[in-house]
Amino acid sequence: MFNKRIDCRYCQQTEFVKKHGVARSGYQRYYCSSCRRTFQAKYIYTINKKEETQSSHEVNKQQLKYSDTAALTI
Repeated sequence: MFNKRIDCRYCQQTEFVKKHGVARSGYQRYYCSSCRRTFQAKYIYTINKKEETQSSHEVNKQQLKYSDTAALTI
């Protein structure tokens, strides 16, 4: 059996990190008892998709009002 050691992304400890359930995205969550924080080894951020990032830059270039951005479709 292979045990993968996970470093805490906040305090970099490995010996205090335990599994702490599963996030809605399906990724494993972890709890560090040293700094008492929870985290995931991998996250999903939709803004990192290339199309959406380009669209948000286009909106900034056009300098639209906040109310006008609701009508845009991505």
